[in-house]
Amino acid sequence: MRMAHTTFQVSDMDRSIDFYVGKLGLTEHFRLYNADGSLWIVYLRCEDGRFIELFTTEDAPHYDKHGTFQHVCFEVDDLSACGNELIEKGLDIYLGPTHLGKKASYPYKAEFVGKCGSRAFYVADPDGNEVEIMEYLPTSLQMKTVEEIEKLRPLIESNDYIPEARAQGGKMSKKELEQFIP
Repeated sequence: MRMAHTTFQVSDMDRSIDFYVGKLGLTEHFRLYNADGSLWIVYLRCEDGRFIELFTTEDAPHYDKHGTFQHVCFEVDDLSACGNELIEKGLDIYLGPTHLGKKASYPYKAEFVGKCGSRAFYVADPDGNEVEIMEYLPTSLQMKTVEEIEKLRPLIESNDYIPEARAQGGKMSKKELEQFIP
């Protein structure tokens, strides 16, 4: 099973398209319209077969805004470069979920390594939906095989997989990161 799309109900379609296409760099793939010709859904392409689906507020299924959705995450090759590019485009980037309010400064340098072995920051779209931007590293659990995860499970479950991440506030050199690569 693979993720096909994530759907957002948006209050201003143009503003949302500007955020996802103009700032994050996704591409508009196609639009669907209601019988009366009004816009219904816009599909934004992340990669082949992976999309963000935007519904206009009037036509979106009416889910409780405080439901269980937390965020969508995009992977990038260079988190520092992406962070600086987004700041230059006028976005605030956060060193954790946006509700924690810890904004990153410019120029941004990705240093924190989370418990999963990856680096990330967050931005908020025009409707307040959180978007996580993540860089996978050689230590990233997301990139490990099932067999590698099994070998690492005792360290993962005891929160000792990336101990320097806690001890150093997440700042780790490449040499330090390499010691956690099985």
